[in-house]
Amino acid sequence: LNLATPLLLLGADIKSARKSCGPLLVSFILASVATVLASTVALSVGPTQSLLANALGNDGLKVAAALMAKNIGGGINYFAVAAALGMDANAIAAGICVDNVFALIYFPASSALGSGLPDVDDNIACNEKGVEAERSDNVAMQSSDGVSVERVSML
Repeated sequence: LNLATPLLLLGADIKSARKSCGPLLVSFILASVATVLASTVALSVGPTQSLLANALGNDGLKVAAALMAKNIGGGINYFAVAAALGMDANAIAAGICVDNVFALIYFPASSALGSGLPDVDDNIACNEKGVEAERSDNVAMQSSDGVSVERVSML
């Protein structure tokens, strides 16, 4: 089971993924680089290192590294980096707590900022085989009592 994910990734067709993902892949790479740069700058400027060291001792920078990994690849990365760096259980819990507090601030704020903006056009996120093919399979039919019925294909 531990080898399943890397073996699947080794068999992935990168050219096809790049074509079907389009700007989403570029956005992910840009966001990942920005996260690493922002984390590096935040640790280099100001009293961040001393605050982390005072609060969590030697595990302070490990928590920062694990949170950076979580922001790029999700929650499982946090625990993988924490395990790889040998973080203390209290430091792991403190990092999750801080992350949850900031998520409670970030998500409502970003939702409020985007509330007045129009939704992204559906066609941007769809490739040739995706939603357009599904839409062509939808057929409008007339029932015996004159009510219009739509048959929707299931993928």
